[in-house]
Amino acid sequence: EALWNGEYFNYDNSQSSHFDSIQADQLAGNWYSISCGLGGIVAYDEARSAASKIFNFNVLQFKDATLGAVNGMRPNGTVDKSCLQSKEVWIGTTYAFAAAMVQLGMLDEAWKTIEGIINTTYHVMG
Repeated sequence: EALWNGEYFNYDNSQSSHFDSIQADQLAGNWYSISCGLGGIVAYDEARSAASKIFNFNVLQFKDATLGAVNGMRPNGTVDKSCLQSKEVWIGTTYAFAAAMVQLGMLDEAWKTIEGIINTTYHVMG
């Protein structure tokens, strides 16, 4: 509850300059819990809102959705450069995020995200 800002879950509740970064893996626990048959750990509406925010920022606004989900984006639409990991695209994180979107009924968004990571894996870097 302390991290929910009405659209997505903040990175943390500190006073740091990046406390409100949009993290691609913020729904990882929810996705895993549902995958294990335990149900979600956040409200469906919150998960759906957060997934939409991640998709719109970390996927669509990062390299025109051609590389998968970048780990961190700032609310102003720039890549979070507070650490090395936030500037990276991780294959597992991207696939897990896409799977979370499938669970939420966001199939078009999930396939668009997967298209980007396949492009990265097999065409850009492969």
